[in-house]
Amino acid sequence: MTNIFSLKAEELVSKIKDSQLTSVELCERYIERVEKFEKDVKAWAHFDKKLLLEKAAEEITRTNSKSTRSFQARNHSSKSSSSSQSMS
Repeated sequence: MTNIFSLKAEELVSKIKDSQLTSVELCERYIERVEKFEKDVKAWAHFDKKLLLEKAAEEITRTNSKSTRSFQARNHSSKSSSSSQSMS
């Protein structure tokens, strides 16, 4: 797997859009990294891993729901188009 920490934000977005990576997987990798370095860096006053993963999962659900609605709309549109053409 590609080292996600060397990728630009645009590249991460592209990988998520292309289903090469999920937002949950990305968050899990960042959580691992925070856990690895936090004891030395002490950058976080508050870090809620559970909330981060919940929000990432919600994004997956929202995106999948939007894709399903888009597919259904296209499918309905093409059926309506076919029906009107056969009536002509």
